[in-house]
Amino acid sequence: MHKANQGSIDYYHAISPENIENIVSEGFRLPFVDDNEGGRLKIEGCLGHGVYVSRDWRTALWFNRALLRVHLAKGTKILDVSDRPDMRVIDSLKREFGEELLSCKAVFHKIIPRNKHLRLNELIELTKYHYHRTWGQGDRKRFHGNSLIQCWGMLRRYKYDGFGHSTSDIGIMIMSPNNLVIKELIAVVRERPFDRGERNFESIQELKKYFQKNGERKYKEMVEKINAANG
Repeated sequence: MHKANQGSIDYYHAISPENIENIVSEGFRLPFVDDNEGGRLKIEGCLGHGVYVSRDWRTALWFNRALLRVHLAKGTKILDVSDRPDMRVIDSLKREFGEELLSCKAVFHKIIPRNKHLRLNELIELTKYHYHRTWGQGDRKRFHGNSLIQCWGMLRRYKYDGFGHSTSDIGIMIMSPNNLVIKELIAVVRERPFDRGERNFESIQELKKYFQKNGERKYKEMVEKINAANG
């Protein structure tokens, strides 16, 4: 139902090459962008505001040019929403709170009375429901992002650090950047995605060999330095 203590599992995250040194020295941070008036606006991803990782290095590399291999710190708690929801639980919630709870624009605090709280198993299945209505396979898909983010807000009360589907095109959203541990800078490609001049790679080993032969010197030196420091 949830995964924890995944210290030996490889995940991947891609960043802009210009940000490599800052992330290596200061760690990951939640993404923000400066607006025109000197303020800061958070960048919302598909699952909310966080750092996204994937078990699939190709998926990660699609989003930027510098590919990192990372681990989740011991004790990190994430919810795997890859399985479809248990519709028996969903039907029970529908009977208790009404169909509005399952809508794409549900406002949970108006639907669920103050003296009621979703049990963890109910919240997990509701999160899966709204996830698959947006990002799952099959018919009847609509964007349930607002409802899904509310589910995430409640999951945080149960000490979850993130949620998602580790091998999907979206991956896992991690709300606590300090839970990500850099293990290796794998490569820095010139273009993304690969059809803009780079070739496709059959394996991560092939990507590394290509980078060692064709990568920019400054990045190859950076890779050696970072990887040596990480053992």
